[in-house]
Amino acid sequence: MFVLLDFDRNAIEKAIQAAELRTTGEIMVYLDQRRCEDALERAKEVFAAKGMTNTRERNGILLYTQLRQRDFVVLADEGIFSKVEPAFWQTLCDRVLRCFREKEMTVGILLGVMMAAEQLACHFPGDGTPRDNQLPNCTVEGE
Repeated sequence: MFVLLDFDRNAIEKAIQAAELRTTGEIMVYLDQRRCEDALERAKEVFAAKGMTNTRERNGILLYTQLRQRDFVVLADEGIFSKVEPAFWQTLCDRVLRCFREKEMTVGILLGVMMAAEQLACHFPGDGTPRDNQLPNCTVEGE
């Protein structure tokens, strides 16, 4: 079994909580141990299964990490996706994957959370107070 030694879950969860104080958007980090042929297709399955399209403003962002292959996909629901240039999403993925190649897994995920949060705060600002979460702020682990 693959062990998640490369991740500081506590730091990631604190980063998600801090990010979500700045926005009405939602960020989910999904760490998948399942081997898959196509990380994008698996991320789409997770996006649907975890209810990422159920946020009020359609502003959920999934940061999906396929652990065994050290692959990464970012998926954004239509509310935020439509407001952000496509090149941004590719840049986010490239920067996270660069961290992964350097064996800085937590740094990569934290960078992804911060970059996603910037866009969410710009387009869906929050008021800085805790609110009801529509999605969990914890890292979610797949099989």
